[in-house]
Amino acid sequence: MEGALANLDYSRLQPVSAEKYSKQEGRSGQIVSFELTSQESRVKYMNNRSIARVGNFSLNNPLSLSGQSQMERCELARGSWRQGQFHNAQIVLSTVLAEDMSPAVWVECWQAQAAFCADLKDYSGSLNALDRAAEHLDEATERTKGLFHNQRARIHKEFGNYDAASVDYAGAVFWLEQSGDREQLGMVFNNEAGLYLKREDIRAARQRIDEAIPLLSPDGTIIDQALDTEASILLEEGEPGKALIRIEQAITHTQNEEWKAGFLATRQKVYQALILETIKTDKDIENLRVDLIKRALIEHQGAVTPAADSIGMGHRTLSYVVDHDESLRQFRKPPRIRRKTLITKT
Repeated sequence: MEGALANLDYSRLQPVSAEKYSKQEGRSGQIVSFELTSQESRVKYMNNRSIARVGNFSLNNPLSLSGQSQMERCELARGSWRQGQFHNAQIVLSTVLAEDMSPAVWVECWQAQAAFCADLKDYSGSLNALDRAAEHLDEATERTKGLFHNQRARIHKEFGNYDAASVDYAGAVFWLEQSGDREQLGMVFNNEAGLYLKREDIRAARQRIDEAIPLLSPDGTIIDQALDTEASILLEEGEPGKALIRIEQAITHTQNEEWKAGFLATRQKVYQALILETIKTDKDIENLRVDLIKRALIEHQGAVTPAADSIGMGHRTLSYVVDHDESLRQFRKPPRIRRKTLITKT
């Protein structure tokens, strides 16, 4: 029954009562905890017919000195990855994966490998790494189980396996509710909102993002992704003006350049929607062009070329518009004076 919890059919979970939820830490007045439908807390697994009792598993034993060292190196690899040092991160993590590991370390390290592969869009590699992590998932903490199911749901979503993704997201909610980790629970709700967007279920997407944002720290990083998700939802709801506010907040706050590229793509969609909504005359077109250039120059500290690139305009065209519009000149860096060389060719 190795790795049984990884294959639990979480679609058979039901919301707990409001009375039970009120005794737990969480969002006041919102019921999101889950319990098993069976009174004996016994369930079937999706990939086999074995039966396992949920909830009576023991917590991890304290790590040995070797295990602590391995976990520290795993976290070092994650930190290097977040800083964009992908090669160094892979080297550090691969050294740990080559060693004998306790079940707790095993799950953490293979989940890190799965996340790295997903970021590189190697979704098959990510799923293979999660399969390795699942071998000892029963020994992991509630938080780790929740993150496992969230990661696997993301991969299923990329493959278009939306039903499987929904089951794993339900599992992620179940375990993260048990762990009490509000930030990670908010992340899962945001990811679920993205899944509902793909399924064109805008009402469900709105419900999930409204649950996600209050859980997320305004000083954290996950809130940036949630703001991007809400901008996309607002677009579908026919509110491009509100969507622009949200996506500008995400772009301004994020420190992650890869995420920022995605946010800029969302903003382009917002701009297109605003054009369709507001443009009725030639004057409207000109006002919109000036506003786009102004925003781009402010965002790029007056640098013409990156500002032009961000809105799909040639830098010479942007310079021409700025030169002939007094309201825009204050936002542009002064042109660099190119001095002629005094050295003559012989």
